[in-house]
Amino acid sequence: MMLHFQHNSADPSQIHDHLLRCDQLFMPPLSMRLNLQHYAEKLAAHADNFECWQNGILVGIVAIYANDPNRDSSHITN
Repeated sequence: MMLHFQHNSADPSQIHDHLLRCDQLFMPPLSMRLNLQHYAEKLAAHADNFECWQNGILVGIVAIYANDPNRDSSHITN
């Protein structure tokens, strides 16, 4: 299994596909708490994304919000 890592390369549709694949692993499922399409668009537009890819498919993502210059903290999601 060959994995490679990228930074901020996934587009919203790739993030959305990943979220759909792992949706049922969350308790309760992530889709019961938020709109996955909107969440994927938000991650692509505003988060700093560290991605794991296998054969051109996004298989893991760590999304970090550290973009508010008025705060001394960050938020790690997904």
